[in-house]
Amino acid sequence: MFNQIRLKIIAWLWIVLAGAGLADAVYLTLKRYSGTSLDCLIGDGCNIVAKSQYSVVAGVPLSLIGAMFFVTMIVMAIGYLITKQSPLLIVGGWLAIPGMFIAWWYEYMQFYVIYAICIYCVVMAVISTLLCLSGLWLIWHERDIDRRGWRKFWFK
Repeated sequence: MFNQIRLKIIAWLWIVLAGAGLADAVYLTLKRYSGTSLDCLIGDGCNIVAKSQYSVVAGVPLSLIGAMFFVTMIVMAIGYLITKQSPLLIVGGWLAIPGMFIAWWYEYMQFYVIYAICIYCVVMAVISTLLCLSGLWLIWHERDIDRRGWRKFWFK
């Protein structure tokens, strides 16, 4: 029973965190495609970062990639709440690891290559870190989760 409560808390935490990250990423993506300037809370670093060559990978804005990441985390969490299949959260936990590293790579680029800070990007990096830490905690405690959950999930 306690495991189900912990998993439900993680799922709701992911929904709240990823929802905030999604709102942030959607805002940045919409501003990017509309061509309008960002409403930067501190200086003009947001616009410098958003217009840099490093804000796009293979023609896709990093904010859109971030939005897809946050949607995936929300879907994993809601999927768990609906089905009670713990592997959904464990897979989400593994997905949060590269999500955090990508976010912090971009923070590194802001500090040491672009020389400008985007507060929206910092917020996404912090949210990605919290998702990753909760995912790592979940993976670490995976041995406490019903091991048959994997078999029930994949071989119904």
